[in-house]
Amino acid sequence: MTLKARIAAHGGQFFCHQIHAQENQKTVTFAHELLPPQEAVLPDVPGLKDFYDQFGGLRLYTHQEDEDEAAFRVAHPSEWATLEACYRGWVDDEEDDDFLPSSEGGYLVVGEVPATGNYLLVQQEGDGAGSVVAFDHDGFEFVELGVSLLDFVERALAPDTEALTAMASHMRFRTEGSDAQWWMVEMRDNAGRVVRTEV
Repeated sequence: MTLKARIAAHGGQFFCHQIHAQENQKTVTFAHELLPPQEAVLPDVPGLKDFYDQFGGLRLYTHQEDEDEAAFRVAHPSEWATLEACYRGWVDDEEDDDFLPSSEGGYLVVGEVPATGNYLLVQQEGDGAGSVVAFDHDGFEFVELGVSLLDFVERALAPDTEALTAMASHMRFRTEGSDAQWWMVEMRDNAGRVVRTEV
């Protein structure tokens, strides 16, 4: 089965409890949103063409109650400049840039963790060119998520406890008209995978 088919077929449920009221529980159904490939001019960075030949963009772990929320969004290249400007708003004001990851060729901002101010970056040149890192503005951390965009997606489809906990830290599954927020305790997917977050 191709990666595209596996993404389209993959789904499941998050089992959650309410933050500050753990006796309240909620089940959230998740799926993924695939955008069809679209014409794009891509820089010569390893892995980009392999990804964008198959996808115009991806939203991973979306849910029915709030379709704007997702664990990750990989954007079409036409959106990269907007994402870059938002990312630069976080890092350009820093007087000490020692926290920035070192690379010979800089990074492309290709996606985001929606509604968080955190971004997905792809290294352009040098050792590790094509690798994906997440920029987390809370503490200015850079975490490697894959050696390529396709590897990042493969890993995201099969999260371990650490990866699921990182996803849970940004997803709150709010319901319109309610201030309640929910913590993901467990994921069960339709491939038989059961993963719990760190509590």
